[in-house]
Amino acid sequence: MSPPQASLLLHERLCQELMAAKSAYRTGQLDRMCRHLSKCRRVLLVLHNDINLASGAPGPLILSAFYLHLFEKVCTILRNASVEAAFDELTATLRVFCDKMRSQTAS
Repeated sequence: MSPPQASLLLHERLCQELMAAKSAYRTGQLDRMCRHLSKCRRVLLVLHNDINLASGAPGPLILSAFYLHLFEKVCTILRNASVEAAFDELTATLRVFCDKMRSQTAS
């Protein structure tokens, strides 16, 4: 498996965990939701720590900011007026990102 394919799998796992967390929230299983959100945070940390920030190139810096933004959103999701909408927004953002990665990995 190539590094881009492994990265795509991690991003897709992140989407799955967010959807599972939303489902748990919807059914009132907050302990299960917290476990899924914890997995999201761990995946985001792995993705962030894999970035080569030492290069100073703009791409890694932008990706770092993206992951930190997602991490903050995951950590504060319960503070939103509409928690389900916040889950949907995060999932939609990640799906767009995954689609772009998938198209670049295929070529």
